[in-house]
Amino acid sequence: MNALYMVVLCLIQSAVLTGCCSVRKINLTVDNASILCTTDRSCVAECYRGFIFSSGKTKQSYSCLNGVWSPVLSTCKRIPAIYVTYSVIWKINNVVPSNCSNVSKRLLSTAEMLEERLSSVCSQLTINSTVNFTYSMNGSLVNGQLIAEYSNFTSMFLFETCISFVINSVPVKEMLRDMFKNISCNDISLNYEVKNPLSVDKRDEYCNNGTQVHFVRAVYNGNIYNKSYCDFAVTETTTPMTSPNISSKTIGKKTTLTETDLGVPDTDGLYTYETNTHDMNLSNNGLNKESSRDQVH
Repeated sequence: MNALYMVVLCLIQSAVLTGCCSVRKINLTVDNASILCTTDRSCVAECYRGFIFSSGKTKQSYSCLNGVWSPVLSTCKRIPAIYVTYSVIWKINNVVPSNCSNVSKRLLSTAEMLEERLSSVCSQLTINSTVNFTYSMNGSLVNGQLIAEYSNFTSMFLFETCISFVINSVPVKEMLRDMFKNISCNDISLNYEVKNPLSVDKRDEYCNNGTQVHFVRAVYNGNIYNKSYCDFAVTETTTPMTSPNISSKTIGKKTTLTETDLGVPDTDGLYTYETNTHDMNLSNNGLNKESSRDQVH
């Protein structure tokens, strides 16, 4: 009876002046989002975890104006996966590490535990990651890299918080500090130090399925924020993004962010935005990661 009432009411409104909008249309058009319609003239769409609108928002309100939904219906876009490369450098003072098999053995035996520890740092933020540890040796230095893949996070603000948690994680710092503890080579105990503590070396974004990384600059309460999403290439010319907070360059099949971008608050407030598309030939499988676990340097 209620459904019949709404149909009749909509027909009456259409005949008089205003016109009604199709709730079915908004459900079919706005993908990757949960939609709540209080009436046939007012709906709110909220993107699923790991998706945003091309405006940078995660929530969008729609109103029926003269039989047409406003603003124009759009779908939620997937947030690019982000690879963060964390680097750490140890210095062995009394032994050439490449000549000591125990150094490589310790790195290999500790790798899985180190990966799990770093991956669990952001669990309280409901941010999951897959971590891969690699290493190389150069003279007295041992260079370690932890490459973490992050995807399906809810906001860039939480992501930036996660990065800060990782860098300042006491359990991770302790594990790196004790990496070569009680290790000896030819009956000589290693004298070593953490030359460079854990830090972010670079950040890479990628999209799959033939889509490309698009950046959106949002102005909210007088502040400029940047977000990114995956979408297919557009044929029309877009306005270049000149925000001082972020720059990028294309390297092979990935986009490297050379400065940290900021996260726009997840709010339904009003703000303006500009978009910028980076043309890339992206791999469907993301970035190729080669492990050095099977290599002895």
